[in-house]
Amino acid sequence: MPVIVNQPLGPPKQTSVRGGWTCSQLIEMADRRTERRGSKTLDLQSEFLMALQEFCMEYRWPWRRTTTQLMTSAGNWEYDLTDPANANAPDLQQFMQHGVKIYPNSAQPNQYSEVTPLFERDLQDAAIFANTNYPTSNSGPPAQYFMMPGDFMTIAFTPVPDQSYAVQLGYWAVPNITDDSLPEAIPLVPSFLHHVLLKKLEGQIFRYTIGEGAEKYQAAMREYTALVTKYQGSMGIVPGEHIDWSADDSTEWGNGGSAVQSTR
Repeated sequence: MPVIVNQPLGPPKQTSVRGGWTCSQLIEMADRRTERRGSKTLDLQSEFLMALQEFCMEYRWPWRRTTTQLMTSAGNWEYDLTDPANANAPDLQQFMQHGVKIYPNSAQPNQYSEVTPLFERDLQDAAIFANTNYPTSNSGPPAQYFMMPGDFMTIAFTPVPDQSYAVQLGYWAVPNITDDSLPEAIPLVPSFLHHVLLKKLEGQIFRYTIGEGAEKYQAAMREYTALVTKYQGSMGIVPGEHIDWSADDSTEWGNGGSAVQSTR
């Protein structure tokens, strides 16, 4: 029998970790270390958010890899990934290669089918037309997915799902929040790397208060770059682990699109 449930699968997806500094503590520390220059002229919460996103995007850090699930429903081929009732993936930056799968049978939970990305824009347009105007003749288990044009956080499936399917989404995350919704817990970044984020924010404050030519800015960014390089080589869960994302480089795709052809 197919999996048919009305609630999200599994435990709620965690977007923060325990321990370390809070957002307000890190912002305050960076402000003190930069002689209170930032609090006089800058919106430090916004600067913190930019530093957070830029630090995350420096590298495919293993702690950016996350998964979540959604349930399709018959006749519905578009799903808002920011909606907790769907996938609850507001921090999506890029899907992992082979990251979208359907699990069609609850009696065999280890069996799945890959849903492949649909890259070509003309084929996306054709899928939108068929799904919208001829949904009953273009229905079945989801075989391909793409992000809806003009709505980059809505995933679309084709064919139109003919019933409920459990879909797992594996992706690279980047915090997608605003200063109005800034939590106290620093999102995503492990606590042992908070000092790297602190150094990034210090450099950013110096950049916009005393300029990129200032020695204090350059010194902060040299230290930040050295820390990023240091931790890039020591992110394995055990000593000696070699993390190689090169297999993803050629075909990985997310809401930004790609020139790579679809796998069909």
